[in-house]
Amino acid sequence: MKRYAFVLMALWCAGCIPGVAVSRTGGTSARLAKSKNVDVYYKAADVTRRYRPVAELTADDKGWDYNYSILEEMIVTKAKSLGAHGVVFHDPEEEAAGGYHIRGVLIVPKPDRTTMKATAIVYLQ
Repeated sequence: MKRYAFVLMALWCAGCIPGVAVSRTGGTSARLAKSKNVDVYYKAADVTRRYRPVAELTADDKGWDYNYSILEEMIVTKAKSLGAHGVVFHDPEEEAAGGYHIRGVLIVPKPDRTTMKATAIVYLQ
């Protein structure tokens, strides 16, 4: 019974951990080899080589108040695992939570939520 309760609690907590969602684009289903280095761009116009997008990546701090650099690093790490050559970041989005929730015996304001989006790209020959 204790294991059952532990597993349920672990699954519940896993939904609260910030992560990176991947949405494949570009009509490719082929797996690319993991990349060691990923070029980082903040505007599509900065990319000087021809490329095609392979995935849209979204990092969400889920209200844990992560700063932008942590979210960017999460996206770059995911892009490496997908085999991308580069990442083009979009402007981050801030969502004001508003309202309150209960933390133990305290009622505290809900934290704002930050979402960072990027496009993983591969260079064309």
